[in-house]
Amino acid sequence: MSSENTLLDNLLEQIKTDALVLPTLPEIALRVRDAVDNPEASLHSITDEIAKDPALTASMIRIANSAFYARAVKVTNLNAAVNRIGLEQVKNTATSMAMKQMFICQNDVVFDYFDRAWCDSVDVASAAGAIFAAYKLKHPGTALESDTLCLMGLVHNIGILPILAEAEKNASDLANRGFLDQAIRKLTKHIGVAIIKKWDFDKSFAIAIAKWNADDYEPKSVDYIDFIRIGAVYAGLLGQGKAQADLLQPYLEKGVIESLELFDTDEFKERFAETQEAFSA
Repeated sequence: MSSENTLLDNLLEQIKTDALVLPTLPEIALRVRDAVDNPEASLHSITDEIAKDPALTASMIRIANSAFYARAVKVTNLNAAVNRIGLEQVKNTATSMAMKQMFICQNDVVFDYFDRAWCDSVDVASAAGAIFAAYKLKHPGTALESDTLCLMGLVHNIGILPILAEAEKNASDLANRGFLDQAIRKLTKHIGVAIIKKWDFDKSFAIAIAKWNADDYEPKSVDYIDFIRIGAVYAGLLGQGKAQADLLQPYLEKGVIESLELFDTDEFKERFAETQEAFSA
């Protein structure tokens, strides 16, 4: 049996027995989430946690001034940024901003996969968020939230991380593209769902990870997964070989998007570019 097949079997067994070492959220994300979940949380206590990370502070201000939240007056400090985003929403926003810390490694081959996975996730989140912004203008009463959608877009492929981490640890045998492609295709969803459960995220995240590219799952009402799928189509990650217009037709009929011309509007392009920039900085 090849070393590649042996590792696949080992990973599958670890998944079945809950023995697989799963990644934890970056420390700053955990601290912010804990601060927000504290019943006695205040704007001051939450900004104190965020302020401990200068990069996150700068990202929060940039996001607050983006097309998602911006008003006529730009915010210039963290307190104003958190106040604009909202105490509850800042939890997911901080987690999203910290996610990039998880996509790092030293092996050149494996790094290419880490980098591509992160860029693909940012593209999905950016497109999904830009489409959702247009949808929300027409449906202001929707219960869906942009911060949840953004984070969901970033983690929809999170199961790739333990696979790449294992390949990096065994680089002499496993850091080759043939093995990585096979392992990613077979295991990413299973591992991703396990990670989200460990992080105690809402079950909608697990559904998005398990079903974002599944033909046998279709939510009856407009759902986060609709926007994730549209983002994946736009990013070229779903329905390869099929016309984009055909792939998006169900979402026109469902009322998620009004017309395909939306993708050519300045508003869509601005929101897409701003989100990309926020997670690339």
